[in-house]
Amino acid sequence: MKKKPELNFDLKQMASFMELVRSGGFTSASRKLRVGQATISHHIRALEEMLGVKLFHRSGRESTLTPEGELFRKYCERVFREVDDLRDGLARGAFGGVTRVCASTVPAGYLIPEAAASIRKSHPDYAYRIEVAGSREVIEMIKEGRAEIGFVGRKISLPALVFQRVARDELVLAGAPSHPDAVTIQGLGELPFITRESGSGSRIAYEEALGRRGMRPSALVPVIECSSLEGVRESVIAGAGVAFMSRRVIERALDARVLKVIRVEGIKVERDFYAVRLKQRELSAPARALVEAIRGRERV
Repeated sequence: MKKKPELNFDLKQMASFMELVRSGGFTSASRKLRVGQATISHHIRALEEMLGVKLFHRSGRESTLTPEGELFRKYCERVFREVDDLRDGLARGAFGGVTRVCASTVPAGYLIPEAAASIRKSHPDYAYRIEVAGSREVIEMIKEGRAEIGFVGRKISLPALVFQRVARDELVLAGAPSHPDAVTIQGLGELPFITRESGSGSRIAYEEALGRRGMRPSALVPVIECSSLEGVRESVIAGAGVAFMSRRVIERALDARVLKVIRVEGIKVERDFYAVRLKQRELSAPARALVEAIRGRERV
């Protein structure tokens, strides 16, 4: 039985072959590929030796395909179509054409939607899968490679991660209209508090702000702990207590006058939102577009 040839040719050799087919001559092909004619000749000889057939009829400066060359041309076209599909797929994201995003609740509900909608206008083929979790869990998901890009309300020092500021946020004390317009820091301890879960970026932000003014978080009186922004907001609207919340989250409730901002004397709680990714991983085009769209809308 005749031994099958060992086929270990590469894309550069195939590209030389395809350009020679299109150009019809070594001079034009070398000019198009910006390589020497000797390089193209070497690639063609190597292909013919590996395949064990002649790919071209050579007549002077012109080259035409043999029947075997025509068969190889069809094969190369299929391969390069697959390469193009792979390139497009990687540009859309590494997870089946869908870019996996994880985000804490405020970015997921109030930063990403408008940014993604604006991206759709210029890139209708971009698709995102968004998983909502607390800031701590989002960071863990990025560390473990379960998502390509994350958005959180806190920044921590980890050598494997890169944090990029994308937005600024203000946390305000929200209460029902029946609550007073202002309260002292000491007076916070007399109010029933509705809090987010431990590890929430917003909870960490206001606890740290209070701590800088000498008030321990344990001095607050929690009556409800809730992992849902909507749950916290609706509890405040119902009159169950007060809560530090992103102004973004309660904007409509303020307009409807079912909530009010209670001024806390001597304190202002602000924080940044960050995009987080693995340092060793380059972002896909859809992930980069999402980060830049958020930064652009927030003018960061």
